[in-house]
Amino acid sequence: MVGVNTRGAFLVAKYALPHLQRSNNGHVLTLCPKPQLDERWFGANLAYTASKFGAGLLAFGLAVEQRPHRVASNALWPFTTIDTDGLAECGRAELQARPRTAAILADAALWIITQNSSHFSGHFCIDEIVLREAGVTDFERYSAVPGTPQSALSRDHMVAPEQLARVEELRRRQ
Repeated sequence: MVGVNTRGAFLVAKYALPHLQRSNNGHVLTLCPKPQLDERWFGANLAYTASKFGAGLLAFGLAVEQRPHRVASNALWPFTTIDTDGLAECGRAELQARPRTAAILADAALWIITQNSSHFSGHFCIDEIVLREAGVTDFERYSAVPGTPQSALSRDHMVAPEQLARVEELRRRQ
C-alpha cells in the first residue's frame, strides 16, 4: 500500500513538476484524507492509514515546496463512501449500502484545479464542502442509490471532526 499510495503519489508529482512549473496554473491533487492521530483509524487499517497519511504529508509538503513556482498542491477526500470496486471488496455491508458515485469527486477535483494555483494551495478538501462552498445545492444526483436521504449516506470513516462539523453547518444553511 505504501508503494502505491505514498510512493506512487511522490513519483507522479516528481515527474510532473517540471511540466507544472512551466504551466500558467499548475496543480497537484492527491486523493488522501487530512492526517490526524486517532486510534480508530489505525487499529484495523494500519498499512492503508499510514500510506494515505504519507500521501497527505506529501501533498502538504509539496504546497510549501512549490509555492515559489506557483504550483498548487491540495488533497481531496470524499465525505461519504464512494461506489467503487474497492468498496465492493471491503466486505462491509453498512458502507456499501448508501454510497455516492465518483462523479462528486470528479466535480470537486475540477473545481479545485481550476482555481488560481498561487492562491489555492495546501488544503485538505472534502468533496461536499468544496461543492457546497462553490454553490452546488443538488447532491441527490451523486447518490448511487437514488432517493437516499443525504443524512443516511454512508460517511467515510476518515473524515476529520472539523470537516464533519463544516458539512453539517453548510447543510443547515442551504
